[in-house]
Amino acid sequence: MYQSLRKATPTIHWTRIEAWAGVGIPDVNGAASFGEFWVENKVEHRKLLQAASLWRPPQIAWQTRRSTILPNVFNLVSRPRAEVVEIFSCVKLLDLVVKGQSTPDLVLSAPVKWQILIDFISSEMNKIHESRR
Repeated sequence: MYQSLRKATPTIHWTRIEAWAGVGIPDVNGAASFGEFWVENKVEHRKLLQAASLWRPPQIAWQTRRSTILPNVFNLVSRPRAEVVEIFSCVKLLDLVVKGQSTPDLVLSAPVKWQILIDFISSEMNKIHESRR
């Protein structure tokens, strides 16, 4: 998923984060004219999304803590059987994992048009910046 996203969005400066770099830190950092953000990539092979098994406790803790300061983390859940990628903001992660359900912020059907995701993130980042003024 990362390679596809990176190739389709050349205006974003992507940095892949290695797992050993820090416990719970998302997979990828992106920087664009609209701001800096984080992306956590997940793949759910089961028919129904079972979020509790996708995120480790340190990942949940990192995103929960980050969302109280700057909610700029986006979770991409690829669901190959459903042929979609669902996007959940970090603000929704705790509900998704604890309650087992949450409405995605965005759903992209295959073949994924990654620019739609970037436009969504840009819009969310603009909302964050506006709320801080």
